Amino acid sequence: MYYLFHDFMKKLQLTPFFLLCAVFVEIAASQHETIETRYENGRFITSCVVPIEASEKATSSIMDDFIVQFGSDLPQLFTWAFKGMGLQGEGDELIVYHLKSSEYDEKTKMIHGKMDAIIPKIITFRDIGIDGKMYKKEVSNKRIVVQYDILKATNFIKEAGATFTITRENDTNALCRLDVQVKFGWFFNIFITQKRYRQNLEWRFEQLAKNLKEEAMKRDL
Repeated sequence: MYYLFHDFMKKLQLTPFFLLCAVFVEIAASQHETIETRYENGRFITSCVVPIEASEKATSSIMDDFIVQFGSDLPQLFTWAFKGMGLQGEGDELIVYHLKSSEYDEKTKMIHGKMDAIIPKIITFRDIGIDGKMYKKEVSNKRIVVQYDILKATNFIKEAGATFTITRENDTNALCRLDVQVKFGWFFNIFITQKRYRQNLEWRFEQLAKNLKEEAMKRDL
């Protein structure tokens, strides 16, 4: 009986230690892979962070390709950066998106895009024009920042912007951060509640960050 009691007390003493270890593991994981959205002054603000195990060369190349293909080769972008994001007219219970074209204007440095936005059984918006600019905002051996500003999106978005930041931790590891701010036009502002935003858009931003991570790691193989 004494040995059983002694063994029980020993296990009891170790329990806080194991619980503490579990908490530290959870905190460490959450510091590297997170996504959150808040709603302020009529804007949805989403931040997503994912770790990348890839070299500086690989992370730089994916950002260069993303900028070029976004303005001149949308089909190619669907094979990696936009893969699995449901942006080619796939079915969706809330809003169906179809990115149809994207063209870079050398003279104005603008990217002119067209898309359809469909709310099933309610309304369809065809050929929404989206004009924006994408450019490298900061480049160093430690950090790459790419900015995308939407300047016009008839009937859909009133104002929006996205910032991609890749920050190196060392030669083989980096953090990819995606910050998005969206203020919808009057109709979509009424329709897209915070819950609907999370169900319909938040996961797409997370998927984009994960796609960039996957491609960078693939290029290092």
